[in-house]
Amino acid sequence: AVSYPPDWRKRGNGGDGAEAVLERDGRTVARLVVKPRFMTGGTVGVAAAGAMASLQPGAKILGNEQVEIDGREAERIRYSYEGDDGAGPMRGLDVVALDADDEPLLVRITAGRDAVEESLLERIADSVELG
Repeated sequence: AVSYPPDWRKRGNGGDGAEAVLERDGRTVARLVVKPRFMTGGTVGVAAAGAMASLQPGAKILGNEQVEIDGREAERIRYSYEGDDGAGPMRGLDVVALDADDEPLLVRITAGRDAVEESLLERIADSVELG
């Protein structure tokens, strides 16, 4: 489970998981994607490497840290990249963990660099629960 602000709009992403977006002037400026079982098995470290490998080409890893969620090992990965279609500079924060069934879970939060405060990305990441 993950929480996001009320001005974000939930929408289906056509498969497992969930997606929510923040729109301004008809453009998506931030996105939250939850991908359960985004890869096959492994440890949190292997899942984090898989998440980093799936980033936008040219993404720059700004740092990662090991954290704990619901008493379980997890990892946060911060990165930046150039957005598609003139979206400009973007930043992202991924949360990678193993869910209650020990399956890899990816929570990916991305936003235009000036679209939302970094603290908002952190609050969304802090809300992740593994249930």
